[in-house]
Amino acid sequence: MGALATASGAAAVTYSVLNIAGAGDEIASASTVYGGTFSLFKHTLPKYGINTTFVNPDDPENFRKAITGKTKAVYIESLGNPGIHH
Repeated sequence: MGALATASGAAAVTYSVLNIAGAGDEIASASTVYGGTFSLFKHTLPKYGINTTFVNPDDPENFRKAITGKTKAVYIESLGNPGIHH
């Protein structure tokens, strides 16, 4: 058993994703995530070969459609920003 403490939620998300995904993998994410998370998924992770498909979370079917054989995670936030639809 182990534990990891991070200084921020963004750091925790980064460690979580990098632990399960690598170059060539994908993530399906709600488009209404926190801005820092959106930036991580949109701009930083692609530098490591991890791409994200953003979907409108109002319809759960959108997540099913975004999942491929390369998808390693489906990411949502219970308190996402409902005013942002990228």
